[in-house]
Formats: sequence, structure tokens, C-alpha cells
Amino acid sequence: MLARRLATILPRTAHALVDGDLSVEHALTISRGACGTERRVATLADPECGESLLLAQAHLGVDEFKKVVARWALQVDPDAGDAQSLEDRANHTVDLHDTLGGGEL
Repeated sequence: MLARRLATILPRTAHALVDGDLSVEHALTISRGACGTERRVATLADPECGESLLLAQAHLGVDEFKKVVARWALQVDPDAGDAQSLEDRANHTVDLHDTLGGGEL
């Protein structure tokens, strides 16, 4: 998946990776966080607020960079963030059961 995205969607990221200016972890973060919707992919091509903006923040550690990419993705396509939140909520449940010793989770 990363190789295909580098070749088709993320040319600047590919160039930075080949030149050694970007770690594989940073490239994966951009690929996973910024290519999830058509709106995000379209915005990546914007010279002011797309891929170049994300790459300018690649000096950060991977954990901080993941936060930057996540914030960018939410700003670019907030509807996708809402859908992901609803999906995440659907996957998490809590069950309460009465037992002889009291309640149990």
C-alpha cells in the first residue's frame, strides 16, 4: 500500500524518503493518515496546505507527527472523522452483569 501511494499520491514524500530526509515511519504516517478519503487525497496536491505542509513538520518525532497528521486529516475532512468516531464507538461496548457477589463488568 505504501509503495503504491508513494508512486501515485505522495511524490514529495517518496522523494524525501529516497533522499533520506524522511523516515519510513513518517512516510507510513502520512500514507495512513492523509490518504483515507478522496477529499484528503485531493488536498495533498495543494502546494500550500497539502503534502508540503505535512512534510515541513516531519522534523518532529513520530508520535508528535502522528498527531499533526491526524489534526490535518480532521481539518481537511471533518465528516470522515465523525464517521470514524461513530464506527469506533460501535466497536466498544460495556456489559454489566448482576452476580451473587455484586455487579461485574
